[in-house]
Amino acid sequence: MGRAWLNAATKSLSQPLIISLPYRESGYFDATKIIAAGYRFKLRRGEMITATLTKKPVNGFALFMELWQVNENGTTDFEEAASVDATQLQLEIKKEGDYILRLQPELLASGEYTLVIQTGPSLAFPVQEKSQPRIGSFWGDPRSGGARRHEGIDIFAPKRSPVVAATPGTVSINTNDLGGKVIFLRNRNKNYSLYYAHLDSQIAVQGQHVETGEVIGLMGNTGNAEHSPPHLHFGIYTMGGAIDPLPFVDRNRPQPSGITVQINKLNEEVKSNTNAKIYSSIPDKSAIGSAIAPNTLMHVIAASSAYYKVILPDGNHGFITGSSVTDLNKPIQAINITLGTPLWDKPDSTAASKSFLKIGEKVNVLAKFNGYNYVSVNNLKGWIR
Repeated sequence: MGRAWLNAATKSLSQPLIISLPYRESGYFDATKIIAAGYRFKLRRGEMITATLTKKPVNGFALFMELWQVNENGTTDFEEAASVDATQLQLEIKKEGDYILRLQPELLASGEYTLVIQTGPSLAFPVQEKSQPRIGSFWGDPRSGGARRHEGIDIFAPKRSPVVAATPGTVSINTNDLGGKVIFLRNRNKNYSLYYAHLDSQIAVQGQHVETGEVIGLMGNTGNAEHSPPHLHFGIYTMGGAIDPLPFVDRNRPQPSGITVQINKLNEEVKSNTNAKIYSSIPDKSAIGSAIAPNTLMHVIAASSAYYKVILPDGNHGFITGSSVTDLNKPIQAINITLGTPLWDKPDSTAASKSFLKIGEKVNVLAKFNGYNYVSVNNLKGWIR
């Protein structure tokens, strides 16, 4: 069981399902099934990822939650783990790319959970909210007739609106032709500096230590912005040059979709309808799913928006629309056994036999998979050819 648990952990990193953030999922881990869940998604440098977990029962049901970074060669590096008793994992992203969140229960424990994965800014917004600031120009926009690109974002608000420290740090004051009156702000725990340009006034002084939210200047249009409306040019500089500051401060983040499929199907066996497809990600309009045969047996392990996350009898898993599955309570057909046969616990003739069906016994076919029938007889379920 220990080896199976470790193998499930490895598989969750090598074969994760692909999701888009924000994401919400409710699911159930069954103590009789040794599985782990892997969720792959993209993150940008400067974002703060927050994975929040609620579980039931609260005590006596350990869930392990970890974040891994995917390298260019496909290998994964461990980034962060929540303690077993914690309900949240939070981390500032220092490198743009693909990441995997792994969720796995302890052995021999069953329980419900709801997982919410969201992103947010890692820095405070650099202009006070009461000024009703808006971002009007973004990273990479053309400047000087296309001769250069915008190395920051422009935040517009009324002239002399308060500009604040987006992180604790030390202030450096300067003046230059492009930025006019500028401020550099450096947090010694970060490997970058914040750049505030076109200020009307510099309130903070050279070498001053400021806290997040402290007013350091007033918005203006000094430097090469003298013919533009008042705005703050906000930038972030590293040893390698300027980087896009938007992920660091963007507050406009969508909320995860609600779950619209029936939660009461969690941890239940279902079968596919005609024309059902299974997806390795919650699909957009361009996604191409894999067709599965009608009446294919599936085990529902989670629900997200309008989809169920299911496992097939061979261990493959994916998303399927809620409208593509139906309950097992109505048999497909009833058949009489004409040749004695084992009742296997998996659709595999080398699997363990749960019972032996004799000639003349009547069984109800509930679902199918790869040439095998999933049947019920005398309150016992299993597989026959």
